[in-house]
Amino acid sequence: KTHFIYSKLAECIQNKTHSFLIVPEHAALATEKQIIKQFGNSSNLYTEVINFKRLCNRVFRETGGLALPSIDQGAKKLLMADALEQVHPSLSEFKDACLNAEFVQKALDAVNSLKINGVDLITLDKTAGELEAQNPSLCIKLRELSIIGSAFDANLTQCQGTSMDIYDRLCDKLSEYSFFAGKKVFIDSFYGFTYPELKIISHILEQADEVYISLAYNGVDKDRIFERGQKTARLLLDCATRCGCDVQDIFLCENHRHQKESALYEFEKSFSSSLTITRFSSLSLTPVLI
Repeated sequence: KTHFIYSKLAECIQNKTHSFLIVPEHAALATEKQIIKQFGNSSNLYTEVINFKRLCNRVFRETGGLALPSIDQGAKKLLMADALEQVHPSLSEFKDACLNAEFVQKALDAVNSLKINGVDLITLDKTAGELEAQNPSLCIKLRELSIIGSAFDANLTQCQGTSMDIYDRLCDKLSEYSFFAGKKVFIDSFYGFTYPELKIISHILEQADEVYISLAYNGVDKDRIFERGQKTARLLLDCATRCGCDVQDIFLCENHRHQKESALYEFEKSFSSSLTITRFSSLSLTPVLI
């Protein structure tokens, strides 16, 4: 799949079309080196290798917002500790636990998990009410988690002017500015995406000329090894539908990783007979699933 995406990047460089290649944070440096090695230093004029966090910085530098204060993990722990101290008298299930220093990180992880999965505090409180008759203990825990989250968000707002994290701020900017207009975007080496990342991808789908997203999934195999790719493919297709984009699956059957007739080539050939890529574009969206 990466070979296919690199061939498309080569077309962008040749046609002098600006493109972005979004990869996981741990793969960004190696990918940048490979792009320069394969296409030369001039490729930097037309292709930017970036991860989602760096994309925030890139957009803010062009559209504004880079100077806004940013809270690091250490500061967030202090804000959560203060939030727990504030709400301690109103808690019951977590009343004793919130006095424990270790609970600060657990509470922070829980609030972050809610945001990563797209669960807001209003929805959490509503869900707690629905569970009151079935599971009173869980209902109380969810409501208290909502109280803790609200106090933490209030502290964040006081310190940085908003409770939104950097991805939320990026989505706000992309709602105002067509940053990806006239550009092609390639997203590679991901197994799945968080809710904030999917929101960013939705904005990219609405703006970019074409979007290619690779996944380890062939579109038909029900084996559990492809379960995550299958789920991610469904989420991307939902995003594409909401954005009004057309979708085209590109199935990749040729192995470019190993030499033909080698042991690894034959093993991979028998292990998975086909892979997919999905291409998206604002006029015709084509997801690329691999």
